[in-house]
Parts: sequence; structure tokens; C-alpha cells
Amino acid sequence: MRAVTAARMMLDATGHSGWGGSLRIDSDVPLCWGCGSSTADVLATILAVADAFGMALEPGWIARLSVDSETASDSLMYPSSRAVLFAQRRGSVLLDLGHPLPPVRVLGFNTEMGRGVETLSLAPMAYSSWEIEAFRAILGLLRRAVEQQDAVLLGRVATASTIITQRHRPKRLMPELLRLADETGALGVQVAHSGTVAGFLFEPGASSTVRLEHARAGLGRLGFHRSWEFSIDANSHSKRPS
Repeated sequence: MRAVTAARMMLDATGHSGWGGSLRIDSDVPLCWGCGSSTADVLATILAVADAFGMALEPGWIARLSVDSETASDSLMYPSSRAVLFAQRRGSVLLDLGHPLPPVRVLGFNTEMGRGVETLSLAPMAYSSWEIEAFRAILGLLRRAVEQQDAVLLGRVATASTIITQRHRPKRLMPELLRLADETGALGVQVAHSGTVAGFLFEPGASSTVRLEHARAGLGRLGFHRSWEFSIDANSHSKRPS
């Protein structure tokens, strides 16, 4: 269990090797979907140990220990008020974008009908030289989207990244999903970098409700009968499953 490893490594790293304890984790994060369940468990464990000894830890230190505990880590230890480009297998920030991601509504779903994959067993994606150059341009667009808080541009960035990722981690029915997103006025399509979940991005607020519901109905016609909705902004992370 990676959380147990994280607890032991945390005790060793902070000079408390002789200590022990009881660890229990209660979580509703789906496993093997690419939702960050392992990072959530590891991060909660590290913070619990730190709290037990009254320690305040820097996010960068936590990130490195998280990677040592689970091979690769999401960037959950950094606050959502500042989006970062994160090297998940090195535990380091490559670029601090300085602001949160633009507010969006997300209609999420699992492309594998409830199944998942062992994400940490997957080899890193071997991008081509063309794809690497494309990511440079995509990163430039992302920086502008964050600086200008432009949700439309963020949607384009997500779709461009999704198309490249599809060559390495293909998701079922992706051509149909891209077409549905366009037909329903979604800003873009995003996918987990290693798991099976995907999502349609919409403008924030009630103005996109009709388009989102049309997309939900379209997902049902494609066989994706369970979806969930959440909103992302600097102050809110609400979720409504269906």
C-alpha cells in the first residue's frame, strides 16, 4: 500500500524512524480511473504525519516525497489558486503559471464504462519530435488562457492535448466524442493523462446548462450512462453526479 510506504518514508525523512501508528484511509475517489486516488491517499498520509508532529512542510518537499512513495504523483500539494506545469515523475514544478485555471463547468465520464487501468504500471508516453514541438505551442496558448482567464482558449488547449494523447492512450469512441462536443457547443474535451476518464468543458455559470444537458443526453446515446458535473474556479469545487 503506497500510503503505508509514504508514512514510513515520512517518519524516516523527519527523524522519527522509531515511531509507528495506525493508518486508516476513507476515500470515495475511484481507483484506476486517473482521478488521482493514489496521490490523494499519499498526500493525506504525509500531511497527517506532519500534523501529528506539528510540522509545516513546503509543497515542493511533499511533492518529492510523494514521487518517491508512488513513482509518479499529481500536483495536489499545490494550491488551486496557482496553476502549475508539473513533472509528475520528478516531483518538480516546471512552470508556475501565476494564476488559477479559468473557471469552467466540466461534464465528466469514464470512457471504459466503470473499468479502469493500473495507471502507475504504464510506461511514460514516448512523444515524437513533432508532438514535442506541438506541446510548446500548446503551452504558449495555456499561458495566455491563464493570464487572460480565457475559458474558450483553455478548451482549445484541452482538445489539442487530447488529440495528441489519443495516439498514446487511446480512449474509446474519441471521434464521436469530439463530434458531440462540437455539436453541443462545448469549449473542448479533456482526458486523464494516464487513466480512463474524460470530460467536456463548458462556459461557467447557468448559461451553459442547456448545452451541458444536451451533451449528457448525447453521451447516453453513445453508451456512457453515468456522468458527473463539477465546476472549477479559484474558490469552488462543487460536484453533482448523475
